[in-house]
Amino acid sequence: MNQSDNRPQMNTPHTATATPLKVLTYNIYHGEKFYSPGKPNLDEIAEIIAAEKPDLVALQEVDRHTRRSAKLYGGVSQDLTQELARMTGMHGYFGRAMEQHGGDYGEAILTRTPAVRATNHPLAAPSGGEPRALLQVELALTGDRTASRTLTFAGTHLCHQHEANRLAQVQEIIRLAEAAPHPFILAGDFNFETGEAPYHALAHALQDTGVAFGNPQHTWPVDQPSTRLDIIFTDKRHHWIVKDHRLLPHNASDHHPVIAILELTSRQERAHQ
Repeated sequence: MNQSDNRPQMNTPHTATATPLKVLTYNIYHGEKFYSPGKPNLDEIAEIIAAEKPDLVALQEVDRHTRRSAKLYGGVSQDLTQELARMTGMHGYFGRAMEQHGGDYGEAILTRTPAVRATNHPLAAPSGGEPRALLQVELALTGDRTASRTLTFAGTHLCHQHEANRLAQVQEIIRLAEAAPHPFILAGDFNFETGEAPYHALAHALQDTGVAFGNPQHTWPVDQPSTRLDIIFTDKRHHWIVKDHRLLPHNASDHHPVIAILELTSRQERAHQ
């Protein structure tokens, strides 16, 4: 339904325009087991991802050729994105947020099918602190029943130090989401409480899939989760149905991974909300 069509269609069965997408978001703690310092976790992370068979993965705290990764992995610095892509059979894309430990640190995205474009967006930090970024890829949806359609998938990791930074970063992300000409999914570690202004701004602009499914669970810290930092959002211009949403009970990192299964339906069948 286009925006000018305000007729309620709550009783009209939806028509899926693409096969459901399984989306996973995971803060991987730079490839190190949080509760076993000095031990690598990449094999375990790869096993978790491979077992779920996701279509799209957003990863946070990802090192690329840092001295820190060399200490963990036998003296050889690692490109964690490409290693995870190799181990899972997926395509990997990295977005640099900052220099760290002699290499790069930021976000990564893994995709089941290759992206047609990958773009990294530095995010504002008006109060100072660590630089942050949003990485987005564009790729073709599969199983489309109506026409060829492109999807934008973005991953990010917001500032943990200053709420003013998180709010500025959320405002930038909303502008990017609204400017995206395609259906849009956002996933990441947002470092905000769901009672804070940055969450309310983002949840107003985008659909929180955990809330939509009815089970928004705490994801951090992994031993006694008390805060919901890891969230998957969809745009509100298109009708996304959340078929499943769950936390995965793994302790390879200090965060639990989160999975959502999302189905995009035709605009013509969209329920009026």
